[in-house]
Amino acid sequence: MKAFKIGTIAVCATLLLLAELSFALYDECNSDISANLEVTRLIVKLKSDLSPKLTGTSGGIVRIGIKEFDGLNLRYAVKEQTRMFARRPASESDTRLKNIFVLSVGDGSNILQMKRDYESLESVIYAEPDYRVELYDTPDDPLYPHQWALNNTGQGYYHVHRLPGCGNDEQVLEYGTPDADIDADEVFQNPPD
Repeated sequence: MKAFKIGTIAVCATLLLLAELSFALYDECNSDISANLEVTRLIVKLKSDLSPKLTGTSGGIVRIGIKEFDGLNLRYAVKEQTRMFARRPASESDTRLKNIFVLSVGDGSNILQMKRDYESLESVIYAEPDYRVELYDTPDDPLYPHQWALNNTGQGYYHVHRLPGCGNDEQVLEYGTPDADIDADEVFQNPPD
């Protein structure tokens, strides 16, 4: 019985250690990728009961009338603050998208520290870097060759011919029109500079 308890404790300790290790492996602060990207924008969502209004600029720095928020805007030299969704929500009672802003700062700002500082404010629900993500590699999806809208080579696709009656439809192979697509492969092969 004693060996069972020790074994159980060892297994639980191992699981806890693995959980902590996996968090460290995927923690964005330890990511070399996020540190190498030039991010100059931060997406911030304020609590829905707040009604921030652009009160002006001071030395080119945006002010919205929330003291601690304006203090961080000054500290990080926020030059522009825009609503992520410029149009009003469909109904006035739907405020989920109302207080999401994009803050623009200059090059060389420590965007991850900025994220932590804004998230520490009581008025902020979340703050996330606005990474520019571009994909220039052919997808490894095994069904990609059948996605004729992305790259149409005139490849065959299955179609069902509907015939009158019950249970006598037939499946046939039809062919697309070559180059009637969005030329996705051309982007994968020739990414923009």
